[in-house]
Amino acid sequence: MSARFFTLFCSSLFVLAAFVHNVEAQNTLPAVDIFCETGTVNIGVNPGSTALGYSNCTASNPTIYQEEVEITVFSDGLPNTGSGKVNIGPGAEIEFQISFKAEIGMLMQSRSWSVEAVVISANGVPPPNDASSKVQGMINIMQYSDLSIISSESAIDINAGSSFEIEVFVENLGNHEDFFMIGLNCNRDCNLEDEGFVVTGGQRISLASSSNSDQPASIIFEITAPDKVGKENSFYVEFYATSEFSCRYEGICNTQYTSLLIDLSEDDSKAFSDALFGETGLIVGAIVGSIVVAAVIVVLIRRKTSVETFDEEYEDEFEYEDEEEFEDDLDDDFFDDL
Repeated sequence: MSARFFTLFCSSLFVLAAFVHNVEAQNTLPAVDIFCETGTVNIGVNPGSTALGYSNCTASNPTIYQEEVEITVFSDGLPNTGSGKVNIGPGAEIEFQISFKAEIGMLMQSRSWSVEAVVISANGVPPPNDASSKVQGMINIMQYSDLSIISSESAIDINAGSSFEIEVFVENLGNHEDFFMIGLNCNRDCNLEDEGFVVTGGQRISLASSSNSDQPASIIFEITAPDKVGKENSFYVEFYATSEFSCRYEGICNTQYTSLLIDLSEDDSKAFSDALFGETGLIVGAIVGSIVVAAVIVVLIRRKTSVETFDEEYEDEFEYEDEEEFEDDLDDDFFDDL
């Protein structure tokens, strides 16, 4: 009997030790723990995006009580989801998701968020202590690129050897300051410089978001045409603007274009001058000069003949034999007029 009693006593001690360890492992007062997988939530707000950010969280009950827990989500002015009341059993946990909603086109910025869990009852009664837990994080409104470029002219006619200016307007439609490369391309793989054009005006500029700017940037391109018209007399060119941010961080270069049609023709006044003073012009001039001289000579001869004929007729009409006949004729004409 003594041996059997000793065995039962030792077994009871082991059971009691295990029970005491289990009770010590649990809190004697109501409590709650909260954990979120993502402390930093990134939200894209470019056109076409959902403008939503998420984090998965866990609320656990480390006590021996049946707890009712109230979860509250804060997000620095942004709409959110995830708040509410949950019941968590002794030693149990629940998972839930919190989300944050931004606005499409919102300027790049950072805001804070937090989730707080508070035990409002343990086994049906308010807890005697402040049983709560809280986690915090950041919301990053991500930058995106967008832009527009417009030309002041869509088509232009110019003379060979002349210069002209084209104004283009570039606007940063993204949500943060960006750098833009602005230049000019020619169609059909042509090169304006190889065609004899001289182009100035391409540059790299920094532009604030249009949300913080009153008007787009103005870029002036000056183009000088070649002196002669070659095989091609029509050139389709494109002004372009490329976002540097997009090339570095978005995986593709965001580039926008505006087109211009250049029709090149010979200068009419110059062509006339070349014809007038060139070899062909001298020959034509000599012929025309000879015709003019001949015409002048004919006119002069005709005028001389006409004058001589008039003089003869005038002398015949007023020829008198003596002075007395002239005076009689003069008196008759005078009194006839009266």
